[in-house]
Amino acid sequence: MSDGGTLVTMLPALALGFALVLCRVGMVVILMPGLGENAMPMVVRAGVAVGLTFLLMPLVNTGEAIAPTLSPLAIVGLMIVELLCGAVIGWLARLAAMILPLTGQLISLMTGLSSVLQPDPDLGAQTAVLGRFLSLLAPVMLLMSGLYFLPLKALVGTYALVPLGSTLGHVGQWPILTDAAHGVVLATARVFAVSVELTAPFLYIAMVWQVALGLLSRAVPNLQAYSLASPMEIAGGLALLAILFTRLTTSWLHEATAMFAGLPGL
Repeated sequence: MSDGGTLVTMLPALALGFALVLCRVGMVVILMPGLGENAMPMVVRAGVAVGLTFLLMPLVNTGEAIAPTLSPLAIVGLMIVELLCGAVIGWLARLAAMILPLTGQLISLMTGLSSVLQPDPDLGAQTAVLGRFLSLLAPVMLLMSGLYFLPLKALVGTYALVPLGSTLGHVGQWPILTDAAHGVVLATARVFAVSVELTAPFLYIAMVWQVALGLLSRAVPNLQAYSLASPMEIAGGLALLAILFTRLTTSWLHEATAMFAGLPGL
């Protein structure tokens, strides 16, 4: 009876602890690449979040960290802290995965495979065939390579940086939150820089191609340069992509690994 009574008295704290852990884990699952893709059904993502929460519960001392007699306003504050911690990890991981889709968008623009008639659901920009293809390839490569484990490991490590039950009044004591804006800005700049580097061969050839078309149009004014050049531009771009595809994806995978290794909590 004593053990049963102890369990009953601990249930409110355990339930609150489960809800708080689920907030942090759920935000990471929603944002991180591979697990949080729009194509994945919401039921699957919810199941993954709940399953990871059950796995993390033994690692988090919810019984001593959470007081069951907190006010509703204090509980909301605790949930906000958990959501912020999960958002930092998930968004930084998402930025690393966005390098490949952004590269595909730039390559499609250089090769004439982009369309302004329909926006891309992921990036919000004009639809690009290669951008969509690489946006689907990125989570597949992350799941096959096992890199998805690093954001999950960083999630576990955040409990050492921001313990469960921390309040908003201690935000200044947590580097993971106080440096979050600076880290996201640096990661965003790195994403664009790497995307431009991966697109450099296509950019150089596109510049030479456009200059050549301009000279050809000046030399032969009656020639329909665009109609003649468009199929050649698409075919040449696809051929160059086929030649550089392995090198491009390998370089991205190394860069994503480096960015994942720098996640808070690792």
